[in-house]
Amino acid sequence: MEARINDNPNALSSKRPRVVTRPDVECALILWIRHMENIHEMVTGPMLREKRKRFEDEFNVPDNERLLGEAWIQSFCKAYKIREH
Repeated sequence: MEARINDNPNALSSKRPRVVTRPDVECALILWIRHMENIHEMVTGPMLREKRKRFEDEFNVPDNERLLGEAWIQSFCKAYKIREH
């Protein structure tokens, strides 16, 4: 067991690692959020969801790789230290 812990120090962590399924879409979303912050515009959950959908359309993301609903928004905002309004 010690060998496994030494090989993977996060093995006993209670937090699940965040999995990014589409780094291209995530990067575009981050750049858009930074742009919105620079022009002092507020970003809301529904705005994030809609913008992600548009980026997924632009990048021709297959339906089985798209993130639906709002469950991803909280972990996304937490990972990038974004305050959702």
